[in-house]
Amino acid sequence: FRSEDVKAAILDAAKEHGLSLSDANVQELTDFLMKLKDLDIDWGNIKDQATKIADKLGDKLGDLESGGFWDKVAAFFKKIVDAIKSLF
Repeated sequence: FRSEDVKAAILDAAKEHGLSLSDANVQELTDFLMKLKDLDIDWGNIKDQATKIADKLGDKLGDLESGGFWDKVAAFFKKIVDAIKSLF
């Protein structure tokens, strides 16, 4: 996959979940995910673990804002992982 595809997935996920990312944040996430592309990663497992972590944090911390902050974070990363999985 190409960095443009990853960047588009990040921007789509952020827009869909009402998250505001700076250009620097988008680039950092893109760079990080591009570094991961050459590793033998089970993206389904990553998604499951990210969801579990977000659920545990949400349970312990409660909602930090209306609409469920941790739900938005988990959904954002799930969307990115799903988009990256579709590129393979």
